[in-house]
Amino acid sequence: MGKETTSRASSNKKLTVIASPQGIVKAQEAMIRLGFESKSNLAKSQFIGRSTMTKFFNRKPVQLDSFKRICNSLKLDWREIVDIQN
Repeated sequence: MGKETTSRASSNKKLTVIASPQGIVKAQEAMIRLGFESKSNLAKSQFIGRSTMTKFFNRKPVQLDSFKRICNSLKLDWREIVDIQN
């Protein structure tokens, strides 16, 4: 029985994605255009942790739902920001 529980838990991994270099440029431009003074303010406005926002802008893996929320808040299509080569 214990093995069953363990295998279920490991299959619940969240999908993570990374922003492309061009996507980061678009995101930074959108932050300026939309008047976000800092990445911290952007994170607070979306109820996303600062560490998640830092990962996004440093091209580290971010959970897909958070990635979509960040892109949506910047009025960007997440499919144009994601790095599909990873």
